[in-house]
Amino acid sequence: MDLSLYEIKMIQELYKDSRMLILCLKSSPIQIFSSKGVKQEDFLSPVLFIAALQEIINNMKNDLMLGSLNGILRIKNPDNDNFIQLFYLAYSNGIVILSTSQKTFEFLVSRLEKNSKKSGLLLNKLKTETLTNSDTVNPIY
Repeated sequence: MDLSLYEIKMIQELYKDSRMLILCLKSSPIQIFSSKGVKQEDFLSPVLFIAALQEIINNMKNDLMLGSLNGILRIKNPDNDNFIQLFYLAYSNGIVILSTSQKTFEFLVSRLEKNSKKSGLLLNKLKTETLTNSDTVNPIY
């Protein structure tokens, strides 16, 4: 989902003089101006996240010389020289990466982190979870 220059300018205009009003019981309302970013719980927040996430996934594909088909990425497995498929699920506020081995998962997460940083996003490790169907000897985080 690529945003056109027109759409970007329209979103910037929406947030240009963004402010909120806090109603107080014993005094006049307090006005706070937002200095940057999208307010939490804003209806545009998931749309903007998905647009940024799609760009990150596209950059990952370019970095790794990948092809994409309906959410399936072909990626070179660091465990051997075979190509494997990475299944990812993207949500309005996150992404799930599925992998067949811990080493492959670590590799994919490192690529995700690298490409996220290029876009100004950081992986929140406090909100990151790892699920496995086998014994985990060395947890990733």
